[in-house]
Amino acid sequence: MNALKILLVSTILCSAIIYGQNNNHPSVPVTQPVPLPQNFDSLLFGNQLDTAATNVQLTDLFSNPSSFEGKTINVKGNITDICQEAGCWTYISDGTNYLLVQTLHKFFLPKEVTGKISTDGIFKFIDISEEHARAMLKESRNPRMKEEDIKGPQKVYVLEATGIMVFTK
Repeated sequence: MNALKILLVSTILCSAIIYGQNNNHPSVPVTQPVPLPQNFDSLLFGNQLDTAATNVQLTDLFSNPSSFEGKTINVKGNITDICQEAGCWTYISDGTNYLLVQTLHKFFLPKEVTGKISTDGIFKFIDISEEHARAMLKESRNPRMKEEDIKGPQKVYVLEATGIMVFTK
């Protein structure tokens, strides 16, 4: 009887070890920087860009944001800022409009990356807390505002990116 109990407990423990492992972790830990390869024309981060996604100019997006709310779109712009903590967000611009592009920690951009990007994702208009806005300001490479100017929740246009293609040439 004792041998049967030991066998049963051993089977349960082995099953828990084998089937309890989590293999759904990001490929790059948040604390580890993503290295930027040298001499490249373009690099893809995240998923392949969707050729069926509607291409939207930032000017059009900002002139009528409600028509794009919740839709998967493709936008292009110049990187103006990037998270220096993990590379989990970037701001892109056409020179007038600024769009926050978030990776939602599904993939990360190299912190030193510059250039133009093409990105797909779901467009949203969200509120972020004052604390979150201040944290992003501290993570910023090129802050556009001062900490004392952040008061209360901030309304932000955001693209929850599924893929980002970075072009340097």
